[in-house]
Amino acid sequence: MKARFFQRFSRVEILFFGFLALLLMGFNGYISLWDQDEAAYAGFAKRMLETGRWIIPDFTWSEIHRKPPLHFWLMALSYKIFGINTFAVRFFSALAVWSSVALMWFKGARIFGPKTAHTAALLLAGNVFLMMLGKMAVTDGLMLFAYTWAGLSLLAYLKTGSKRQMLAVYIALALGGLVKGPPVFLWAGFWYLLLLVFYPGRRRLISLHPWLYGWFSLAPFAAWLWLAWKQNPDFVRWWLDWYVLRRTHSAVLNQTGPPGTYLLLFVLFFLPVLPLVWAGAVEGFRNFKKSGGLFRATVLWFVAGWLPYALLPSKLPAYVLAAYPALALLGGYIVDAWQQGRRKKLFLSGYMIQILLWVLLLVGLVAGFAGFRHFFHGRIQTIALLLGTVVVFMLLWNWRGLMFYRAGRFRLALNLLLLQGLTWSFAVLLIILALAEPLKNATRRTALTVSRFARPETPVVVAATAGHPPSLPFYLELYHPKGQKIYPSKPSEFVRKHLSSSSAAWILSPAQWERWQGRRNEIIPKFRVERISGLGTGSLDNYAYVILIPRE
Repeated sequence: MKARFFQRFSRVEILFFGFLALLLMGFNGYISLWDQDEAAYAGFAKRMLETGRWIIPDFTWSEIHRKPPLHFWLMALSYKIFGINTFAVRFFSALAVWSSVALMWFKGARIFGPKTAHTAALLLAGNVFLMMLGKMAVTDGLMLFAYTWAGLSLLAYLKTGSKRQMLAVYIALALGGLVKGPPVFLWAGFWYLLLLVFYPGRRRLISLHPWLYGWFSLAPFAAWLWLAWKQNPDFVRWWLDWYVLRRTHSAVLNQTGPPGTYLLLFVLFFLPVLPLVWAGAVEGFRNFKKSGGLFRATVLWFVAGWLPYALLPSKLPAYVLAAYPALALLGGYIVDAWQQGRRKKLFLSGYMIQILLWVLLLVGLVAGFAGFRHFFHGRIQTIALLLGTVVVFMLLWNWRGLMFYRAGRFRLALNLLLLQGLTWSFAVLLIILALAEPLKNATRRTALTVSRFARPETPVVVAATAGHPPSLPFYLELYHPKGQKIYPSKPSEFVRKHLSSSSAAWILSPAQWERWQGRRNEIIPKFRVERISGLGTGSLDNYAYVILIPRE
């Protein structure tokens, strides 16, 4: 049975998707939670399992991260399978990103042919931002899957008229709605309107009947809002204000950027494979009127995923997530022109921009190293030197590929370009991230220290509240489950009143500990003092937390 299953795939496919699984899941159990979003989501799923309240997410220091619950339900399911750990937290996110690439490879091949689809899948795998969504369990890994599935299914329906593809569109939109709410409906609605205006096959578009079947996609999200309203109307009002109204007229949490921010991010995230993506995007807009139906529809897919968010004041890279699969497809479309030696000026301009950006990145690293030597110590120095070495390697690799292209060895230049994307993703996600782990895991080490030195029932007062990282309460609950957790609303005042007479463990900030400089003689006999190093100014010589453990 297993032999027959694997016989359906070529060796290249087995190697590629095996490598992709390693890329997305490797070290996921080692790397600690990322604050804020990932740690909050991990806490939501944990609390749902503990309380049985599955509708409104809830966890300490995580109020602003509450979203529709499908992502948290899947995470809770993963906890049941793998236990509560960071591998389980990220499992479905990694699987969703892996499945997005697989959809592009296999489903895309039935729509556009293997050459276009396989190239597009490799371009997605060479985008370190998209691959990072599998290493960080934010909602965007599932959203990438929903966008890719819905987009490819709609293109397949435009090509074949298959009712199965139409059903897949609406199921994918329902999935996206239950993960993040309105963004997937905004993208789909705007894309549909653009297609009505610019796509030649309007009769097939009208046969989608979104005014009838679109309610099927909206139903799960609407049902969640209704159930949440029954439990807590204030939560629904807050959610609509925070995630919809505010983002239309202001920069939420100062997350903004100048005009062209997203175009620059597209270039940077696709940098290792830029010549193909650049040429595909330019060709798509340059020959939009002359292009065939599916190519034109793909350009409109990209516009629908990018333009609405480019006009909003609030900006984050994930807002334009729907545009990335379309950009990869545009790069795949133009691969025939690459191999046949056509559009040479376009590809060469992409190479020049790519090489220039690698040089600028290298110059930036060197300038930063020279100008901020106090920051580049210890592990950060090692990471910066390694990253600089990888950039030099990429630069030389690019130059070699350019020479092959100019010599007419187009297939070899293409293979080098696609392999460069995979190499860059490997270097960043499996090497640099693993090396950077000690710089970011102070909250985990804090909870482990409390668990190691305090009695299981010892209460813990968390007075160090700067930034409110949800990973700190998550790890405290995971490693010190029996002790009560106290989060004072006025931590400095609470420390001043209760520290000297307390039998609890305390987690203080360095500033709070410094205020007790003159009274440490009365504290030291009562408490064991542990200092947890953090990033600080770049070295691990600075402290993120000071922990006081009551002596027995």
